[in-house]
Amino acid sequence: MSHIIKWYIQDEVIYHYMAGEITADELRESVSQLKQLIDSSPRPLVHIIADQGDLTQAMNFKEALDTLRETGFPQKMGWAILLRENSILFKMGSALALSLFKMRTRSFSTLGEAEEFLKKMDSTINWDNVDKSVLVE
Repeated sequence: MSHIIKWYIQDEVIYHYMAGEITADELRESVSQLKQLIDSSPRPLVHIIADQGDLTQAMNFKEALDTLRETGFPQKMGWAILLRENSILFKMGSALALSLFKMRTRSFSTLGEAEEFLKKMDSTINWDNVDKSVLVE
């Protein structure tokens, strides 16, 4: 799997792009990187926009759950926005896994929809600081 994890809005919103096939080790690495960024933020909640539109192969659901249980999630995790999930299996699996960990999650087809949702859910985000250069087009 190839992936990118960068600030979309410094200290407020993380952009996480994934492509290809994901393995347990790659999932562990991704969660570790996400935790480091979230923990470095002074904000009480940090949101993630996870672009999964270019994933080609989902992990075995049980293996993914076991890996997520092992890694855990940061306390300051805000909304997990799942973006461009083309496969209904990816969408259902991601939503179920995140709900088991009591994560706030929503799924959208476009970045614009995701941004509008976050604007409604967290009025403290500074949208003037968006860094569109991190996006994979």
